Amino acid sequence: MAHPNTITATYLEDTCERTILEQAINRNLVLDIEYPKLYNRIMRHYEDRGIDFYGNVDEDYEILLDNLESDLYYESNL
Repeated sequence: MAHPNTITATYLEDTCERTILEQAINRNLVLDIEYPKLYNRIMRHYEDRGIDFYGNVDEDYEILLDNLESDLYYESNL
């Protein structure tokens, strides 16, 4: 069975524009403002996988970006 984060990375790469996600990770754009539908889809994706968000918009956004960065850059290279 594949590592769960590898599945996450594959899912995100298949359903999202990787360049937009990279720009968000590098803090060059704000997903929830510039791409709200994409942001909501990614939030739902991580919530479905058990990531805890706290209801604080700024903290939750950082948690989202940290997980996204991990999945796209680190875990997919295992």
